[in-house]
Amino acid sequence: MTRLLFINVAMFIFIIAIKTVAILFLVRHADMTEHLFQFHWDWTETVRMPWSILTAMFTSHGIWHLIFNMLVLYWSGTIFLQYFNNSTLRGVYVLGALASMVFYAIPFYVSHSLQGNVASPCFPAASGAILTIATVLSFKAPDHAEPLPVIGPFKNKYMTLVLILIDIALFPAGNPATDMAHLGAFLCGYMFITMSRKGIDMTKPVTKAYIIIEELSQKILKSVRNRKAQP
Repeated sequence: MTRLLFINVAMFIFIIAIKTVAILFLVRHADMTEHLFQFHWDWTETVRMPWSILTAMFTSHGIWHLIFNMLVLYWSGTIFLQYFNNSTLRGVYVLGALASMVFYAIPFYVSHSLQGNVASPCFPAASGAILTIATVLSFKAPDHAEPLPVIGPFKNKYMTLVLILIDIALFPAGNPATDMAHLGAFLCGYMFITMSRKGIDMTKPVTKAYIIIEELSQKILKSVRNRKAQP
């Protein structure tokens, strides 16, 4: 969970730094920095910027959205780890982000009127990933309650609805595709808990991919260190 928090914050700082440099050097399209790292509904844009699928998983819409997302991730992640392990948390996070991206794109292809009338066609998918974690908790332990400041004990079964309402309020107005993204995140969480009750772990492919990437990165680092050590 700590690693997910760190990556989200680091990604936000990285995007701000790139945008700041672009502004300082008077780059004409400095305001398009987010476009490079968030998910775009148009698949041709994704083909041009394939890294955006990965980076979008860890992006939020502005500082307040980031703070809200990180607080919820820490809170829901802590509860999640009482029932599952870190590997499952990471897998649910990734699957939820991917599901929200897929569902985000659907309205643009169904309703052509959306394609040129949305202020920001890009989608930061961190909120979808976190909503999926909250959905899993809502079904896994609906009556589990955690004390919140001012509010008092708050049950998991109310978490998903509250997160959706707050998330919609934090997003720019006039983008109905975000509602579909939330639906995708919810369905992913529901599907995960349904399959886990049948003994099927949906996060296995994510875990295997993570292990492969980690082993590959360790080999690369080892190779670099060996070259530096050579006289």
